[in-house]
Amino acid sequence: MLLIQELRRKFPLALAITLIFSYLFFLTGISFFENYRICFVLLFQLLPGILIWETIYPNDLNSPVSVGAGLTIGISCTTICQQLFLHSVLSSISWLFPFVVAVLVLTFQKRVVKSTSHRNNYWDKSLMIIFPFLIIWGLLDQWWWLLPIGIVMGGGAAVMQFPGLNNRIKVTNLSRASFATSIVIATFVTVQLRNVNHSWWIISNDTPFGESLSFSINKWGSTSNISAVGQRISYHWFAYAWSGLTSEFAFAHSWSVLTIVLPIVSCLVISLLTWSLIFELTNSSLSAFIGCVLVLLIRNVVSVTSPSQIFGFMPAILFLIICHRCLTRRIFLFSEALLLSLLTFVLVGSKVSTGVVFISAFALVLIFSTSINMRSKFSILPLLAITGLFAYRSFFGGPKGNISPRFGHGNAGGLIMMGRPFDWIRLHIIVEWVALLLISMPFLIWVPYVLLQTRRHKTSVAIKLLSSSVFVSILCTALIDAAGTEAYFLYVGSFMASILCVLLVSSALQDRRIGLTWRSTLFFSLVGIVLGVCRVSSSDWVSRRNSPPSFFISALPYSLLIVSSLLISVIFAGFVNKNWRSFSLILIVSCIQLFSSTIGNNLTARYEFAKGAIYNSETVSVEHVEYNYFSGSPHRVEALEWLRDNSSSDAIVATNRFCLATTYCGPHKWFLASAISHRQMLIEGYYYSVGQYPEPPWAQKRIDVSERFGEGATLADATYLKSQGVSYFIVDLEFVWSYKNENWETLESAQSKSWEPYATTVFENSEMAILKLN
Repeated sequence: MLLIQELRRKFPLALAITLIFSYLFFLTGISFFENYRICFVLLFQLLPGILIWETIYPNDLNSPVSVGAGLTIGISCTTICQQLFLHSVLSSISWLFPFVVAVLVLTFQKRVVKSTSHRNNYWDKSLMIIFPFLIIWGLLDQWWWLLPIGIVMGGGAAVMQFPGLNNRIKVTNLSRASFATSIVIATFVTVQLRNVNHSWWIISNDTPFGESLSFSINKWGSTSNISAVGQRISYHWFAYAWSGLTSEFAFAHSWSVLTIVLPIVSCLVISLLTWSLIFELTNSSLSAFIGCVLVLLIRNVVSVTSPSQIFGFMPAILFLIICHRCLTRRIFLFSEALLLSLLTFVLVGSKVSTGVVFISAFALVLIFSTSINMRSKFSILPLLAITGLFAYRSFFGGPKGNISPRFGHGNAGGLIMMGRPFDWIRLHIIVEWVALLLISMPFLIWVPYVLLQTRRHKTSVAIKLLSSSVFVSILCTALIDAAGTEAYFLYVGSFMASILCVLLVSSALQDRRIGLTWRSTLFFSLVGIVLGVCRVSSSDWVSRRNSPPSFFISALPYSLLIVSSLLISVIFAGFVNKNWRSFSLILIVSCIQLFSSTIGNNLTARYEFAKGAIYNSETVSVEHVEYNYFSGSPHRVEALEWLRDNSSSDAIVATNRFCLATTYCGPHKWFLASAISHRQMLIEGYYYSVGQYPEPPWAQKRIDVSERFGEGATLADATYLKSQGVSYFIVDLEFVWSYKNENWETLESAQSKSWEPYATTVFENSEMAILKLN
């Protein structure tokens, strides 16, 4: 009876989530039946997560936080179960274990937990417009064609959230009909824009690597590396494991799940949890809405080119919500401790930089907290430390590559400011720190304001957590060297600074002594956006005029931005308030302007990306119009699909292609062979699959033999390939290297080759040949 009651209670919520997902999947071009198979799998993952969350927090019944937490916990539990039983006879049903447990609990539970009213306890009809808009707003970073439907839904969301508009516009049947008609028209226009070209879809060579990894983790686990057979995967692969799981059991294309479904699900969960966190802290839906808009504007948070990055913010925000509730209540329940441990594992496995920042910030606040007893501290901190170390060993247990994080002096400042590391060997540390401080000033400017407010008022737990996270992110960026990827630590800080900005400005607006108003806040936000756009334009101008760019010239736009913001703040404070409180006003106005400058940066990046994508539709480049460059040409896709359909699933394959293009080889990042064929490769995409420099002898031999065999088969190379278990060989005819001429062979020359008697050509088209070793 209780099971039926709970299912009836959850049905409207499940229907709402299904409608949101199915509509957005429809916009991206996912077919009808594939669309609803994916939604069905997501609902099976949602139910156990919601049950766990509402058992711990019964006051969150059917609320946005319940849905966001339910998806995060459900996705985590189903993926972990799938990996635990991957090599057993239960592998095909293990992902359903959390759902079965949820059904059994509801069936045999004797009473319903009655929930009291809670300020976060609501899911009204307006959210059916607000959250789809927030998802679209986040995806607009690169999915530029969503702009028409984004404008319509943004108008509807604004009417619902801003009191001034809500009072002026009278909602009638005619206005509802007009809004519905606008959505239909905008949907049609959006779909037409989507088909202009596919430059919005796959814009990074990392995406085929992600698809390859998704299939590999879901089929063989982390102990087998699909791109370097016999080796272990050392990477934060949790998001890819979920992608592979969903692809398999929804009978969906792994390409679609990784590049479309994962960003949409992640954006929804990020918006739900960010909304819930800010609403819980401010009791203002308007503040929650603005906070979500700011967070989802940051392209380094919602970047679809990094599935692990956007996925990692789901457990991160939920981790923050639980930490805030526990620290505010000064008590850690056993169930909360277990949930924090689960999220720690998922955080480290999804994006290690995000996990380090959030876990370290929480540890700092907990250690220096005087309201939490020592017993709780000695219980929670070792638990999270052990879980974090176990997770790191589980995901990074293989050989360490060149991008593995290590303590040292990072290069994020130089890479962000000048596009390359600084050359000053003796002063490298000082210059790097100065550059990092200039870049981070929109986040660091909050520190003196928070300290000033701490002297006058008791600082809330949320402010401490957020401030600590920003501080840790900048510290990690400076002290960790990860071959350029240390900038991801800084991206976490920008996310936390967005929420911190909303909370502090909301608090300042309520403090009449400061002298800040809504109108002045809006004005200085616009000023900051303009300053941000000017900073980007001036940096581009400097980089074009100074090649190679110097540090002092590159730092000038950042310095002018900071000085301009402070000068405008001082002038404004002098006219508004002339006593000691003016210092608070100067700081808060400077904070608003500098943080708003990051909005200008992101808006400029969105505009430039959309302009470039539209421009591609007007060129004659077949690679950008007829198909997406990184998804492979039609002939290559045809050959690799043939191999997938006509070879054993356990076959080991080698290839002669390692370069991204004949004109630019670059780091070895070509993963299309394994991504489409779903076969284990002798070696491919060395930069990610192994990533050790200098190359170990076994890896260099695999590369050398593969390149030689593509040019011309020999007995020695054929014997070596068969000794490694290779049964098929993929020859990319455009990438046959001539050792005699020290250049690529012409396509006509490569097409006339024969690899007999050591291998037989079993499939061939104008771009690829598939060989079977004799």
